[in-house]
Amino acid sequence: MITLLERRGDLLLAGVCLTVPTADLFLHDHVHGLHPLSVAGIVLCFAGMAGSLLLRSARPLSVTVVCGAGGFATWALGFTSPLGGLSAGIALYSVGVAGVPLTSAVAVALVIPVSMVLEARTEGVPPLSVSSLGHAALVICPVLVGHLVRQRRDTLLLRLRRAEDDARAELNLRQLRVEQERRRIARDLHDVVGHALTTISVQASTAERLLDKRPEFARQALAEIATAGREALTELRGIVSVLREPDGGTSRGGEPPGPGLAALPGLVDQARAVGVRATLVRTGAAADRVPASVQLATYRIVQESLTNIRRHAGEVSAVIEVEVGDDTVTAWIRNAPGPRPATPAARSTIASGAGITGMRERTGLTGGTLLARPTEAGGFEIEAVLPYRPGGGSA
Repeated sequence: MITLLERRGDLLLAGVCLTVPTADLFLHDHVHGLHPLSVAGIVLCFAGMAGSLLLRSARPLSVTVVCGAGGFATWALGFTSPLGGLSAGIALYSVGVAGVPLTSAVAVALVIPVSMVLEARTEGVPPLSVSSLGHAALVICPVLVGHLVRQRRDTLLLRLRRAEDDARAELNLRQLRVEQERRRIARDLHDVVGHALTTISVQASTAERLLDKRPEFARQALAEIATAGREALTELRGIVSVLREPDGGTSRGGEPPGPGLAALPGLVDQARAVGVRATLVRTGAAADRVPASVQLATYRIVQESLTNIRRHAGEVSAVIEVEVGDDTVTAWIRNAPGPRPATPAARSTIASGAGITGMRERTGLTGGTLLARPTEAGGFEIEAVLPYRPGGGSA
């Protein structure tokens, strides 16, 4: 589609190609000895060639043929000035800009013989003389210049498209990071709030039941509520601080803030306080070689597992095993069946709930795997394998 700017440029070019040779015709006494009809015919040829240039972008080869024929007609009518080929030169340039090799070859093949014959007849030299061959080379020059301009335009357009693609990719990457951060915060909120509310609910029920009969145990339960509330508030402040930082917390070394493997004993103690007879077994290498993101993911998986045990199985025994390998952290959480074993439908609901989904997302972000399944004895187990690079991030 031709733009308004290109249309204005073609109008200006057509005006120049009409006025310049016409002015040369009358100012340099080319009309001397010419019949008035010949002069009128020459001017009409100038007008026809100039007018055809308005179509040079859409029909460059056709315009070249018209301008070539017009130039030959003006020569036949007695106008031998080089300016008679001005429109033809512009047309040849347009052929080169079109960037079609076959069109360029056809245009050159049409114009060169005519120009060589005109040069030979005008100068009185053989058609294949050095002078006529040089004149033919001048026909090729506009086409070559047009090709160079076309290549330059294509290069600039390619760079512009690459820049747009890079900007679009960067925008998509930022949106992906925002979405991943949103999901991470949602998982953290789910785990922290769910665990805290479960602990507070159990301890509040215990305190209410023992308030009159065993006030000392009621006070202990209230103390556990206060502790769980303070710890939950501390973790929530850490999560909110990420929202307040423009880089999403990456200024803290690229890892999200939160507890790690060293906080697992306290987590197990909280589970025991609400009736889960939990046992923690830690094996393998030291925790300080594990990246903070993997430690946090392991902590959250254990936290959510203990919350689900208390919520769905009640006061049962559970075993938490955490093994720190050379390049993986493996966590097993198994619980015995509750007082009322869950039905297959209930087990399926547990395995597909938001908590299990959050665990799978956490594990997937580290490149690991998570299995959540009922045991043959009627309990439930979680097995999470989280790979990592020692001293670096997740694998």
